Amino acid sequence: LIFFAMYLVIPILFAARRLSSDPVAFVMNGRTGSVAPGQVQGLAALHLSGLTVPDAEELLRADVAASVVARLTEVTRGNPLALLAVAGRLTRAQRAGASPLPDPLPVGERLHTVYDAMVADLPAQVRQAVLLAALDRTAATAAPDRELFDQAEQHGILLPDPPGHSFRHPLLRSAVLRLATPAQLRDGHRFLADHHPPGSVARTLHLAAAATGHDDGLADE
Repeated sequence: LIFFAMYLVIPILFAARRLSSDPVAFVMNGRTGSVAPGQVQGLAALHLSGLTVPDAEELLRADVAASVVARLTEVTRGNPLALLAVAGRLTRAQRAGASPLPDPLPVGERLHTVYDAMVADLPAQVRQAVLLAALDRTAATAAPDRELFDQAEQHGILLPDPPGHSFRHPLLRSAVLRLATPAQLRDGHRFLADHHPPGSVARTLHLAAAATGHDDGLADE
């Protein structure tokens, strides 16, 4: 049984197709969107889905409330590594369902290496657009260059989800927010606030997130 990294996929697939009659086994894995269907054509493939809520309950510790397990399964899409990483970093109150889950989710170093790299590889302007989408899913309606959001879709980060966008995986959004500097987050909130009507809840929330000191008028809003 031989394990190979996906960056060797082309030569390994070349060999796998020509050694099919020999007692040699190739085991490879790839995330959704990282492998083109044509690359594995003619080879046996097993498509894995996330864990169900009952399976997630068995995986996680008994002190995680059923409602929290269900929510974690939803936001991680049943990814076992993500379930363990996030649950292990929750407070006792969060595990019991007495406090809300943190946003962004604390995914741990092993998952950071996966999702952080995907975000870091984006062109600077596309990364800015993705940050706006992480702060407000309808950001594309306010952005001057909607093509940047199309590019984010092509990079496998965003999915069209009218009236805006959602992330291909919720933990990608967590990575985007975690990698942004405080100044970038404030700038993003200010930009989005300007595109919501005065007096709207969304505008007030964005202004509050962009605030750096006391503001009695904003507090009244």
